[in-house]
Order: sequence, then C-alpha cells, then structure tokens
Amino acid sequence: VDIAVGMSHRQAGYETGRHLIKRGYRKFGYAGHTIITDDRASARYEGLCVALQEAGLSLIGEQRSPGGSSTQSGRDLLELLLARQPSLDVVIFPNDDMAMGGIFHCMQAAIAIKEKLGIFGFNGLDIGQAMPMPLSTILSKRFLIGKTAAEKLLESRQRPAEKTIINTGFDIIECATA
Repeated sequence: VDIAVGMSHRQAGYETGRHLIKRGYRKFGYAGHTIITDDRASARYEGLCVALQEAGLSLIGEQRSPGGSSTQSGRDLLELLLARQPSLDVVIFPNDDMAMGGIFHCMQAAIAIKEKLGIFGFNGLDIGQAMPMPLSTILSKRFLIGKTAAEKLLESRQRPAEKTIINTGFDIIECATA
C-alpha cells in the first residue's frame, strides 16, 4: 500500500471512552456484532477499553451478535444486554445503525435516553442527526477520506517514492443521547 487515507479507529474508541467518562458515565456496556472480522470496530473497542482502564473502569456488560450490524440487531442486543445488566448508564455501539436500534428499544421500553441510559454510536450518519433526539456519535469524515484518496490517486501516474499516510481525523458529535 503506497497511500493510506483514513483515521485511527483505536484513537476514536479511546476518545469515545474519555468523552463519556468526562460526561459522568461510569457503568459502561457494549452492544455490537462480532468484531473478529471487523478490524476497524475491533480497534475502536480496544481503544475504548484502554480509556476505561486508565480511569479505573471497565465494561460491565457486553452483548454481541454473530450476525450483521443492523438497526434491528442493535435493538435486540440492547434489550438482551439490559436484561442482564440493568444498572448500565451508557451503551456504546460499533456503528450508528445499531445505535439507532438501541434508541428504538429505549423508546419502546420507556427508558429515558441520556437521563437513564446514554447511547453512543459511530459514523455520524445523517439519519442519526435527523432524529428528534440526535445521536451522540463519532463523525468518521468518510466523504473526506474518499475525496482525498481519489485526489492522491489522480495526482500522478507514478508510484510515490515514499509511503504516505494521511490521517483525516474524526469529530465527536455531542448530541442528545449521551
């Protein structure tokens, strides 16, 4: 690979943990798909765990699905997780689709989002921001990643003399759910 454009998923997970700790959350849960084949979600999970460990905390509940990452699976996983660990005060999802499912579960179960249970996602999808309670999440700047990668490829027909890594960064979107 001559040119890599993207972000540090490990750092994104780490900053997620630090952000939520600063917001006062202490009883962390994780609801997601199996991350064995998803290196990016795995790196975010590892970063999250490091941030929690540095603060003397850990995940007190996890629920994983062997299937894909859909809104329905997020809804189902949160229901299962809360049945096992009702004292959680925040749950992190590996993507916004699953986090939206978590919000739908809270709505159905009359769980006060943010006051009783914080919900946090990843990607910064438009649907999460269009909700009556916009989703707290990480904005991955995926369009900037694609644009920058295309521009770098079109810059020259020659392979670069040195490997290039371009970090587009990410933003924490602090909204209504955590």
